[in-house]
Amino acid sequence: MKTYLFALVCMAFLSGPALASVCEEGRGPARFCAADKNHDDALSSEEFSSAFPDIQAQAFTIIDSNADQKIDLSEWQAFMGNHDAKQMPAPPAASSKPQLIEPPQHSAPMPKERP
Repeated sequence: MKTYLFALVCMAFLSGPALASVCEEGRGPARFCAADKNHDDALSSEEFSSAFPDIQAQAFTIIDSNADQKIDLSEWQAFMGNHDAKQMPAPPAASSKPQLIEPPQHSAPMPKERP
């Protein structure tokens, strides 16, 4: 019995600490990590629909390219790579001219027009 316990302790020690999630380490994409509530580096359909309620349910199936019922980080990155914000048109540049809020007021009365 002691040998068995010793072997278990040695195996636990030699296997090292459990690997931390990419999101827990702060190395994952922000939107993906915010949706990954259980920090398993994958989105279940429940996590996905909860985080993105405005997206159609079939989007999960499309992003889950290997059909394993979860979206892992590589599937997320492939999807986001195809929908990169850089491909979207940039918003129009703000004008450098200040906007006129009130019309200018004349200090002297305007001359009357002659008929």
